[in-house]
Amino acid sequence: MKRILTVREILTKEMRSQHYTINSFSKASGINRGVLSATLNSNPPRPISVNQLDRMGETLGKPEGWLYEQFIEESCLQNIKVNWRRVRPLLLRCIQLNQIEFIDQIMNWILEDASYLSQIFELAEQLTAERQLQAALPLYKSIIQYERNYQSEQLAVSQYRIFQAAAGEMIGQSFKAALVFKPYCANLPEHLMLDALLKLANVYFTVKDWEAMSYCGDKLMELSHSIYAREYQQQSATHQLTRVKTSRPLVVYYGQSYLIKFAVAEITQNYQEANNYLCKFSDLSWFEGLDEEGRNEVEKFTMYADLNCLNVELLQGNYDVLREYKELLIKHNGEVLASVNVILHAANMHGFNVDDILETYHEHIYSFDSINLIASFESVDHNYKDLSIGVSRYIDLYYELALYHFNQKLYNKNLESILDILEYVVQNYSYEHVLNSHTLLKKMREMNHDSFKSQAY
Repeated sequence: MKRILTVREILTKEMRSQHYTINSFSKASGINRGVLSATLNSNPPRPISVNQLDRMGETLGKPEGWLYEQFIEESCLQNIKVNWRRVRPLLLRCIQLNQIEFIDQIMNWILEDASYLSQIFELAEQLTAERQLQAALPLYKSIIQYERNYQSEQLAVSQYRIFQAAAGEMIGQSFKAALVFKPYCANLPEHLMLDALLKLANVYFTVKDWEAMSYCGDKLMELSHSIYAREYQQQSATHQLTRVKTSRPLVVYYGQSYLIKFAVAEITQNYQEANNYLCKFSDLSWFEGLDEEGRNEVEKFTMYADLNCLNVELLQGNYDVLREYKELLIKHNGEVLASVNVILHAANMHGFNVDDILETYHEHIYSFDSINLIASFESVDHNYKDLSIGVSRYIDLYYELALYHFNQKLYNKNLESILDILEYVVQNYSYEHVLNSHTLLKKMREMNHDSFKSQAY
């Protein structure tokens, strides 16, 4: 049976084939001559680091990750005891190169000793803090696999990171991730629980689970109130303030809890209840400890309240508020599409004619650039942090727009374009809306086709 060469033997053989001596290779690679000699020739040899292996491979003109499989076998899997100081950079390098198979091998070996879970978790959190959540996912998945304490905070955070990565993908995928994560939410530290409840509420909004969305609003309200009360009771007693390190100002979570409850009440047509919640976030200028970012968020909530106040009136059939609505949209141009969605829904409910609104914002509504807008949601700083929220809103908008054209018998080229983009977005981003849209799409296409045929005569 042919003996398998060691990493050192392969390196030595390759150096000789390229006519390198220890001296010349030391100069070419930048590795100290003594270190190089001790690594290749001493008995026992000096251990090779992954950084040295990379530099040797680069000098020899080899691709990234050259000899990793054999290096891992020799350096890790054949050793009895884990040397975290040496394994950590190897693990990071495999993550960087997306060598999933090697990552799994290393993790399975390390976590034969469960005491290393905390080091793995710290590394994963470091990567996440450096905006490398996707790279950290294999580490979080290993923690989930090996953690035996169901109540562990590490386990809850790892489950949250998996959910966090999935939120904003296809709506169905986000929902499945939410179902897996939800039982762990209560074990998160407070600063992450605030964000998790917001993300869960977003997912439930996209799948139209109003009861679950309302529950998230209640828990977010309870937690944000509790943190706020605790912080300022402490400040009153000690004249010092220790804040929970949230990713966004605390006022965001406080106001969003009421906005979530408002949205559920509005959607389920409990308009009096909706108005009661609306009052709670219309003016949050009293909120203690606001910095510049916090004050900007307070202004946003006031704007949302102004628009939503008109939404409630419009949805109850009060056509007269449209003039005021138009004036408000001039000031808040970024809210046009979300507001037109509500206006169209009210028009379809009550038989309003809103052709003038559609004409005023023709470039916004009929630009049919929504596919590009949706694709850019992940990189643009917008009001709705998850891609799935934007997708859901655009599907609703074009559904209502198609329905309005149908109700108003506006069979024209705009309708055909609307149907095309609605069909595209539903099929590519949200299979869950297919059943709701299929019958409408089919019927409208038939009506649109017949209309153009009659015009041809």
